[in-house]
Amino acid sequence: MPDHSFDLVFAKEVLECIPDKTAFVKEINRILKPGGMVICVNTDFDSIIYNGENKDLITKAIHAYAITKQGWMEELDSWMGRRTYSVFHNSGFFESGILVHSVIETEYKEGKFGYEFSKHIGWLAEENTGALTKQEYDEFIGNLARADKAGDYFYSRPYYIYKGIKIK
Repeated sequence: MPDHSFDLVFAKEVLECIPDKTAFVKEINRILKPGGMVICVNTDFDSIIYNGENKDLITKAIHAYAITKQGWMEELDSWMGRRTYSVFHNSGFFESGILVHSVIETEYKEGKFGYEFSKHIGWLAEENTGALTKQEYDEFIGNLARADKAGDYFYSRPYYIYKGIKIK
């Protein structure tokens, strides 16, 4: 890719999986035109919230997902959301800012972010990672379904949105 080729670079949910974040930022700087914009969006996986009666199990499931590296990942930093700003800003290449957008839901049903994410957590039990047993996962799902039925379900997921303008 030639230098200074793009006006905008957008990346979502990739930075936490890249081992050499400095090289990634340098490459974005190289391909952006002067005055170009980078937008990088990352979740802080340890900051995801579910409500249910078994707080310890829900916390365990979220944390286990956040810290268990999947086979396709080269790297895993579940706190990347809170680190995104410094990764870019400290490079000196960009005028920087960060915003947080939270997805908040009060219904546990198919097609909703919280429902789909809870199903994705199931890989911990399915792949026998040791991080969450099948029994624990089933109880976790039961907690969410019971909370929904009682009108107590709540899901929140923060997205940290970095916006940088390449310094000319």
